[in-house]
Amino acid sequence: MRIGGGGRDQDRKTEIMWICAAKCQDPAVLLLHQVPVEFIESKSGFNLLPRLDRASARDLCVEHGCRLIAWDKFELYFIQRKLEAARTRHRLDKVWAELGKKGIKPDDALVTLYETKCDELRLDEATVGESN
Repeated sequence: MRIGGGGRDQDRKTEIMWICAAKCQDPAVLLLHQVPVEFIESKSGFNLLPRLDRASARDLCVEHGCRLIAWDKFELYFIQRKLEAARTRHRLDKVWAELGKKGIKPDDALVTLYETKCDELRLDEATVGESN
């Protein structure tokens, strides 16, 4: 990542340019571009992660290895989070439909999560129906 002036100094614009996306599969090269979030915040004027407990934050390159993941794996991660958070069958089905729209094939774990969540919501609906 490179942080640099995005225009005239009096405009106080900051541009953040993501570099090294497809070209940097080598973890050593990615590490060269690692920038502390505090540096980005100070240069941009934005508070990027306001709810982050900075004391417990860990270096992701140390924890999980400094590597890029494929876009479809990245999308699967967020779809998984949305499935886990779904509270209605409508929302669950809407999130599941995102896979088709994005042309992403779900892995076995995601299929299992979807089926489990369907069962949970079905039980919840049955319990609510019985109490009425």
